[in-house]
Amino acid sequence: MASKLEATLAKMRSRLEEKNYYDAHQTIRTIANRQVKQKNYPAAIELLYSSAQLMLQYEQGAEGADLGLYMIQVYTLAEKGPDPTTRAQTIQLLRLFKADEPGRKTFIKEALTWSKKFGEVASGDPEIQHAYGTILVGGDEIAEAEKHLIVGNRESPVVLAKALYEWYTEDEPHMAPMYISRAVLPYLALGNLEAAERSLDVFTDLLSAPSQSIASPIADTKIFPSLPLLNFLRLLTLSAARGTPDLWRALKGRYERDLRDVSAWDEVLEGIADLWFGVRKPRPQGNMLADLMSGMFGGGAGGGAPRGAPRLGGGSSVEGLD
Repeated sequence: MASKLEATLAKMRSRLEEKNYYDAHQTIRTIANRQVKQKNYPAAIELLYSSAQLMLQYEQGAEGADLGLYMIQVYTLAEKGPDPTTRAQTIQLLRLFKADEPGRKTFIKEALTWSKKFGEVASGDPEIQHAYGTILVGGDEIAEAEKHLIVGNRESPVVLAKALYEWYTEDEPHMAPMYISRAVLPYLALGNLEAAERSLDVFTDLLSAPSQSIASPIADTKIFPSLPLLNFLRLLTLSAARGTPDLWRALKGRYERDLRDVSAWDEVLEGIADLWFGVRKPRPQGNMLADLMSGMFGGGAGGGAPRGAPRLGGGSSVEGLD
């Protein structure tokens, strides 16, 4: 089987060298169709994966996307979920797409739909989410990357915090809490305290300077006298694990004046108060977490989104929560 695949790919390379892209693409689809009809799914997957790689390496994005999407369809037909092989294949194709190739968005959308259906995580495979988020960060698409890194793997908080810090350095010093809140608050809203703490640790370590921070007498942390909302985020993460309604009210009361300046935090904080501190507030039925993320990421400058930060769109939400 390997030699047959190698022979097919050799012919494909020859056609690609001759710039006969259409013929190469159609030939692979014809062979894959035959394999799928025979339910020889492993052979079809390997052919489509290898061919999609070649197309993308030859900068034929539309054809590469088409073959990659066919590969995802065959995963579904085979009822094959995310595993080390399918995950690696999907991520490798994502890395080969050019940033401006329209097919990349379609490919990641279908890949996440497949991984939600056949994987173990409702928001989509965390490794794929992390890989795509990291790719977007590398292309300076931080606002889009957030949606994927928020539901990524254990390394995602580090990648996100570093990206947010780099973004922050282009802004005014007092805007630091606005940037890291875009990681801390969504992570808490999703019940991921570890990620919230880790992202905040990374960001504040990068931010720390003798003139900006002082050691706190409680907990092994720093406080920032000129950045009260950053201190609020720190106390919020420290309080969450042992949260009680009284603790929430005390924390909210302590920073009431500062919180008035970030009205876009209101809705996400209500969800956090409910989840971590047992403070109930009736809210309409629907996808609460997706709505919280939409409110968080869609806020204007001075209300949760960094000044000059692109909006994610009125209906935007964390990828995979819809």
